Amino acid sequence: MQFNRFIFDNYLTTTEGKEAFSFFSDFEKIIKNKKNAPYYDFLQHIAILPVLKDESDDEIKRYSTLFLDFDFEQIRFDDEKIFAKKGIEGVIDNKKKIIDDEIESVSDLTERDFMTYIRLYSLFFYFSFPQLFFPYYFEAQFPKLENICKEFDITLPPLPPKRDYKKHLFYYFEICKAFYDFRLQFNLTPEEFCVFLYYFAPHCTEPISFIENLPEPSKVYICGASIGDSEWLKSANENTITCWAGNTNMLPGDIMLLYEVKPIAAIQSVWRCTSIGFTDPFEYFSDRVWISKMIRINPITLDDLKKDSVWKEKGLIKAHMQGCSGTPCTKDEYDSFLKMLKKKKFDISVLPKLQFTGLPNNVELFIEKDVEEKLLEPLLRKLGYTDKNWVRQLPVRMGRGERNYPDYALFPKGKKGEETAKFLWEAKFTIPNKKQLYEAYIQAKSYAMRLQSDGFGLVSKEGIWISFSKDSFLFEKIKSYSWENLENPDVFSEVRLSLKI
Repeated sequence: MQFNRFIFDNYLTTTEGKEAFSFFSDFEKIIKNKKNAPYYDFLQHIAILPVLKDESDDEIKRYSTLFLDFDFEQIRFDDEKIFAKKGIEGVIDNKKKIIDDEIESVSDLTERDFMTYIRLYSLFFYFSFPQLFFPYYFEAQFPKLENICKEFDITLPPLPPKRDYKKHLFYYFEICKAFYDFRLQFNLTPEEFCVFLYYFAPHCTEPISFIENLPEPSKVYICGASIGDSEWLKSANENTITCWAGNTNMLPGDIMLLYEVKPIAAIQSVWRCTSIGFTDPFEYFSDRVWISKMIRINPITLDDLKKDSVWKEKGLIKAHMQGCSGTPCTKDEYDSFLKMLKKKKFDISVLPKLQFTGLPNNVELFIEKDVEEKLLEPLLRKLGYTDKNWVRQLPVRMGRGERNYPDYALFPKGKKGEETAKFLWEAKFTIPNKKQLYEAYIQAKSYAMRLQSDGFGLVSKEGIWISFSKDSFLFEKIKSYSWENLENPDVFSEVRLSLKI
C-alpha cells in the first residue's frame, strides 16, 4: 500500500499517536536517564516477547559507557558542515570512520562482533544527526522490517554477501539512505518517522512468529547449542520462545533437534519452528529462526548417533557435528531417532510426527467443486494457510471490461481495478493429458500476470502443477506432483518450501 499522509496525520491525533510522538520527542533524554519506565514500555511494544528489565538496564548502561563522553553538540555541528558540503554520503563516510576507529581500539573484537552492537551504534548516530539516521530496534526481527518496507513500497537494498562482515556492519547505512528518501518524500520529521516505523506501520503487517495453531511439520532440522547456551537451556520449558541460529529454508511447524556441544555432546531437547527461517544481517550467525514448544528428552548422545545404522552414514556425524546449525534430516533419520528414544524408555508419543495426512483417503470426487473442497482446501491448510488467507472467485476485470474469477487468490489486496494476489490456484476436475494441462496453464497464467502474482498452481484429481514468475511462467519449467508423491514427507516439504516465495 502507498503511505497516506492524511491517514498518518489522523493517527497522530489518537491517544497512541500522541504518546508515541511525545516519547520520540524526548527519546534522547529518556535514554540518558538510564532507568526510565517509558523506555521499557517502548521495548515491550515493539518486541515479539516481553523484554526483561535487567536486560534493558544493561543495554542502557552499555550505551552510557560507550557514548555519553562524546560531545554531541560538536558532533552535530560537524555533521551539519559535512552534510552541507558533501551530502549524505559524506556524513556516512564520517560515521564509518568512527566505527573503524572503535574496532581498531578494541583488539579482541572483530567486525562480526561489532555487527551485534547495531542498536547502540544506531542510537549514537541518531542522536548525532537524526535527519539521516534512525534508532534500530529490529534485533532478531529483520523480517518485521522487511514486511513494513514491502507494505509501504520502501525499497530495501540487497543483503550483503554472507561472509562480508564489514558490509553487514555498514548495511545499516544503506537502510538509512532508503528511509531518508522515504522521509523526504512524505515530509516526515525524524520523530514522525520513528512513530511511523515503530507504532503505525506494525499495525499494517503480520507478526513474524506464530505460537498457536502451528502447521504440522514437513521437515526436521538439527541445530547446535554452544557451551554458554547449556545453562540457559536448563531453565527453558514448553512456553519458552527464542530466536536461534538456523536455516532460511525452515518453515513454521518444522521440527528442530537441538544438539548441545561437548562436554554434553547430546541432543537433549526437541523444538518447533514458529517462524520462517530468515537472514538477519546484524546477527553473529545470520541465518535465524524463532523456536518454541520445547520438549525435554532423554539424551541422544553423539556416540548413540555414531552407532546407529542410519545416522552413522550422515556427513554431519562423520564431521563430529561440526557446523550443525540448520542441517536438514530425512524422514528415515527422524524415524531412527525416535527408535533410539524408545529404546531409552522415552514416551515418543509426545513428540511431533513427520508425516503427511492432510488429504482424505478414498475421497469421492464427482465435480470440480469436490476437487476444490476435498483436495485443494485441505492441501492449502496443510501448507500452513488458513481460510482467512484466500478469497474464492475473486472478481477481476481483464481486457475490455471482461470479468474473470480466479478460483483461489492468496493474500489479495488493492482497490478495485488494481488488485494483486501473492499466489493463485485454479481447480479442474481432471487434467488427463498435456493438451488440457496447457489450456489450464494458459488460463491460470493470464490471471497470475494480471494480478502480479509470484506464481500459480493447478489442481485436479490427478495431482498438482506449480509455475513461478521467477521462471517467467515457462510451460517447460512447470513442476508436477501426484497425490501419491505428496504423501512422502520429503516431497511435501519440497513443495511447501518452494511456495515460500
